[in-house]
Amino acid sequence: EMHDALGHRLSAVSMHAGALAYRQDMPADEVRQAAGTIAGQARTALEDLREILGVLRSTDADGAPVEGSPQVPDLCRLPTMVDETAGMGCTIDLEVPERLWVQIHESLPGSTSRHAYRVVQEAVTNCCKHAPGQRILIEMGGAPGRGLTLRVENPLPAPEEAPSDVVSGGMGLTGMAERVALAGGELEAGRQAGSFVVEAWLPWAGRRTATPSSTDRTAQLNGSMAP
Repeated sequence: EMHDALGHRLSAVSMHAGALAYRQDMPADEVRQAAGTIAGQARTALEDLREILGVLRSTDADGAPVEGSPQVPDLCRLPTMVDETAGMGCTIDLEVPERLWVQIHESLPGSTSRHAYRVVQEAVTNCCKHAPGQRILIEMGGAPGRGLTLRVENPLPAPEEAPSDVVSGGMGLTGMAERVALAGGELEAGRQAGSFVVEAWLPWAGRRTATPSSTDRTAQLNGSMAP
């Protein structure tokens, strides 16, 4: 949780600080906007950290959350995260069927919702770091009994346009894969036809009790998003 939450905020701070350092010709109003973004993201990072520490401190003797304890973000916060990232200079298209939002609110388990949010957040963070300025597409699909599918795609920049000063510990994709595996899902990430694509499937129980076969899950991960 600390890596996923703080990584997103600190990437924004790093990106805007880098612009201030290298763009000597930046107009005064853009300098003020970048400085405001840095300050805002730093404050939010501290708030995220306090929230996570609050969750760790708000458990009973068995490790279960105490009623009224802080809650980590879930898919309900996804539109807000998209708006915040757009304010950082990234362009994001979020495609989620309206009926899926209703089903998410009605029956998607909270843990699955939180895992899904963190996967999308980390994928978006990686897009902004490694392919700044490229349009990001986020798609969600699925249904109860079929599972939740996620897809985050961004075009890869040309070699001469790729940032050369990106600091990466290589833990982003590893953390996503571990999180999805712990939830009983599957994740694939890599280059596809000039883009970098992250696709995940997470279980979502429903009226149909049968777990989708590995063939069904592979088909979903290969891009056949549920309508």
